[in-house]
Amino acid sequence: MKNILLAIPFFLTLLACSNNPVGHIVSETSTNTFNIKFPGEELRVGDKVRILDIVSNYSDESAPPAKTKTIGEGRVSTILKGHYYEITTKSAQHIPTGSFVEKL
Repeated sequence: MKNILLAIPFFLTLLACSNNPVGHIVSETSTNTFNIKFPGEELRVGDKVRILDIVSNYSDESAPPAKTKTIGEGRVSTILKGHYYEITTKSAQHIPTGSFVEKL
C-alpha cells in the first residue's frame, strides 16, 4: 500500500512534466494483447506505445521519488470506444494491470 501511495505523486509529476500523455493498462486479454485507457490525444492504429512500471524499493514516505522502468513496447491494434484501445506486444509477457503507457 505504501508503494502505491509513493507512486501517486510520481505519476502526477510524470503527467505534469511529460509532453506525452500517459495512460494505463486496464486488462490483459492474452499474453501479448492488452486493453488500455489513454486519455488526452487520440491514438491511431499502428501508433507505438511504451509500457512503464514504477520501481520503488523504499517503504518509507520520506524516500526519494520512484523511478520508471520500461517493461515493454507495443502497437495500437484496435480502437475500442471512448479512450480505450487494444495494444499488441511482439513477445508474450505478463504486464501488470495499472502499468503506465505512453505514446512514442
